[in-house]
Amino acid sequence: MFVVLIAIGCASSSAHRTDEIRSHIRGNLFSTEHLAFGADPRSVNAIRAMTTETDIPFLITLLADTNTAVVRVSQYVLISYEEKAIPFLQAVNGSSPSSPIAQETMEMIRNRKTQ
Repeated sequence: MFVVLIAIGCASSSAHRTDEIRSHIRGNLFSTEHLAFGADPRSVNAIRAMTTETDIPFLITLLADTNTAVVRVSQYVLISYEEKAIPFLQAVNGSSPSSPIAQETMEMIRNRKTQ
């Protein structure tokens, strides 16, 4: 029973951290020329400043968010972690909603390394 409670606690804290990052992203979106709120370098920099490598799995979870701006900020923050993010991105299951964007993110990291 103790093990079950630990697992539930871990899942709860994971969901909490994902929600916390999502909230910070939404709070750091800026008005675009189309009068919509979107991701820009200020958004990415703000979220990168409040995350660490331990947040990579949470950022990957956000690649499946319904808000496109949340997805893009998460993606660009993951790219900033470069090679450190690759093993986590490779572990994304092909049936996961974030799988296509995880693949795209890996390609962007690899292309960045060759430029």
